[in-house]
Amino acid sequence: MEGSIPVWTFALADALLEKRVFMQPGANTTYVMYRLVRASASMELSIKALVNYCEEHRTTAAGNLHMDIARVDHGLRVTAFAGAVPFYLLSASATARPDHEWYRDFDLATERARGLCDHTDLLFAGEFSAALAPGDSLTIVASTSAAPSMNGEAALAARHRRWTLC
Repeated sequence: MEGSIPVWTFALADALLEKRVFMQPGANTTYVMYRLVRASASMELSIKALVNYCEEHRTTAAGNLHMDIARVDHGLRVTAFAGAVPFYLLSASATARPDHEWYRDFDLATERARGLCDHTDLLFAGEFSAALAPGDSLTIVASTSAAPSMNGEAALAARHRRWTLC
């Protein structure tokens, strides 16, 4: 943990990649930030965006559900059904490629422990890819706002400042 932010560290040969996930306070915006801490060469990072559209502690059954996935500047817009609030998957530095493939029957162990439905289907909405040199970062932003800040470093610094004030 880094304050209230979880940090995962992945060792890939001689490379060290960190991942942080955090939300922007007061907004429906989540940041997923990857940083190539060290490596002897650049690397290509590809991130699959698996999504659903349901309330907390609920599950999605794909059935014949076809979510609309559209290209937008810097990423993708996903609209679950007519009248649904669209959400955006964006990155200032990655290339987004839309897709539409259901990944079925994900096991949800924590929901099972709560006595709730413990399997769900997730939609592979698209893939983000970028080349990272040592020291570079890549941020994927998920938001209901069409124009959230895509500056992951600034969002992380603001999150740290807020945590130290609490």
